[in-house]
Parts: sequence; structure tokens; C-alpha cells
Amino acid sequence: SLLTVSFVLTIAALLLGYRSYKRRSQAPRDNLNLRQLTASSTENFIEYAVISPDGKYFAYLEKGGALFLSLIETGETRVLVPAAGDFFPQSWFPDGTQLLVTRLGDSGLWKVSVLTGALSKLRDNVLRASVSPDGTRILYLDDNAHELWITGSDGEGARRIIAVGPGDHVWDFSWAPKGQRFAYTVTRRRADAEVDSLIESRDVDGRYQPSVVLASAEL
Repeated sequence: SLLTVSFVLTIAALLLGYRSYKRRSQAPRDNLNLRQLTASSTENFIEYAVISPDGKYFAYLEKGGALFLSLIETGETRVLVPAAGDFFPQSWFPDGTQLLVTRLGDSGLWKVSVLTGALSKLRDNVLRASVSPDGTRILYLDDNAHELWITGSDGEGARRIIAVGPGDHVWDFSWAPKGQRFAYTVTRRRADAEVDSLIESRDVDGRYQPSVVLASAEL
């Protein structure tokens, strides 16, 4: 009957659509080329790592405290900062010649040359930091996770741009591609003791109120 033919055609179309979707969804995964970059031991595992903007270098901190620099193409690896440092790699400068790091012991913000390993201290009381896309500014979070600051690339002219209450925290942040805005994750405790988890965005000059990108208890 016409109804049966229509039903069969509908099922066939659905099957073809599903197979097509399945092929499209699997294609990127099938084309992935996985490579092992490190061979650290279970006891001396990698705590933190960042890849340079051009994809050439890989900086990582092992549990033992040494900061390593690896050339991804060849796997050649050298110690950038010795084991006594405990320097956490945070962000690369756009030209790939310098790395922004924080030090566990003194909560300091440092800049390290990937060519010489020379260190220069920029600020104190820093938990996390990120270099702007053009390399002219640094966005950093204070060690209490209550304030976000913006400073010049050498740590000069620091100004506070975000401050939250004693029971609130900023957890993470990221620059927009053009560096005119940034987004951050924040938790704010309400009067009823419940906690709001938000992703907010604002301009770097602080001229406008933050805008909420996403509000979800699952953040």
C-alpha cells in the first residue's frame, strides 16, 4: 500500500541520514594523529604544561620541580629552570621567546627567556596569569583569587579591574582574540547561602559593566 511504501522510504531516509552523520562525526577522530610528548614517571608526573603559540615548543613542570622545554618536532628536551624552582608555566608571549611563569614558593610572577633561561620577577602575590594576544599586557589573578589585575608586559602600571567579595572567587580567565575583552569564571555567594556560578565578560578598560555569558550551577 501507499502507506507501507511511505513508511519504508521514511525508515530508509533515516538510516541513510544516520550513517551520513556517523561518518561525519567519526571522520575528525579517525584523522587524529596522536603523539606522546613526554615519558615522565608515575611518581614524577607532569603538573602543568603549555604549548607555544606557533606550536613549536612545549613547556612543562614535573612534580620534582624542574621546568622543561621540549621541541615538539624532534622531541629534544632541556631543563629551562632547575628542580629547585617550582615555576609553573602560565602563558607564552606571542613571539615564543619568553614564557610567563608563577612560582609556588613566593606567589611571584616571573618572565623567563626560553633562549637563556634568565628569570626576571614582575609582580608579587599572583596565582595565575595570561599574556594578551599582542603581548603588551598581562592579566593576572591575585593569590587570594579575589581580584583580577592588568599590567604592562614588564609588570608596570598595574591596575585592578575586577574585585569580588570575601566569600566569592574568580577561578579562570581568558583573553578574547583581539585583546579588547576577556572572560572569566566566578562564583558568588547569595544571601540565601546558595552559590551562583557564572562566566562573565568585560572590556579591559573597565568602562562598562560586565556581561553574563553563561550562568550554570554545573560550572
